[in-house]
Amino acid sequence: MVSESIKTELKFKEQAPTHAKVVYTELTLALIKPDALKAGHDREIRYAMHAHGFVIVHEAYIKFTSVRAGIFYDHHRGKPWFQRLTRFMSSGPVHGFVLGKERAARSWNVVIGPTDPEQARKESPLRLVLLIGFMNFSHTRRSCSSLRARFGRDILRNAVHGSFNAARARQEIKFIFPNVVMDPLPDPPKARITFDKTLKRTLIMGLTALCKAKPYSEPLKRWFARWLQEHNPNRPYIDGKRYVEVVIPD
Repeated sequence: MVSESIKTELKFKEQAPTHAKVVYTELTLALIKPDALKAGHDREIRYAMHAHGFVIVHEAYIKFTSVRAGIFYDHHRGKPWFQRLTRFMSSGPVHGFVLGKERAARSWNVVIGPTDPEQARKESPLRLVLLIGFMNFSHTRRSCSSLRARFGRDILRNAVHGSFNAARARQEIKFIFPNVVMDPLPDPPKARITFDKTLKRTLIMGLTALCKAKPYSEPLKRWFARWLQEHNPNRPYIDGKRYVEVVIPD
């Protein structure tokens, strides 16, 4: 008989979000802090990003100096633990991410949990549950809980950082990744309108041409890519003819 904890885990897995939805309307900053990197939790935290539907727009390993850490956490300046925080954040490399998703900042803060790992563990306790698979009950793993509940040690070494809100996320991304484009992203209805007006007709024409041509001399995706470049409605005109420069990588 399957235990209640296993049933709960299976139910969660069935309802778990996927990363199939690529359209995102908000960006947020996520940092894997030195303690979590040193402990080898990088891969698991990255997996959690995908599992909860985030798109990794940009990522890089960075190294804070104590001065830059102080600027980044300037809103905490004057607090008794400020110096310890800047020393900790400059003690080793940090893995930074720009994450995209609808309501990204709010969603990421739910995934990482409260600042204090002890409080996070009270809200989402760690449990070991059995994984069922072809009569094999020997494997275990942690049930899904917040990242700070799983990997945090204390308020200072709490594994991950997340921007407080969308406005703060824009400031932090600009500070950490100044080359990332932060143009406003359309909400889903506006994105659909833009797609219908600018892309849908061209894609339908291209797919129709592909069906009629039935190319055998090159892969279908290569043929379609070439057609899209040759029929790009945004290509400029030169001497009454559309200028086309087609470069299709092998």
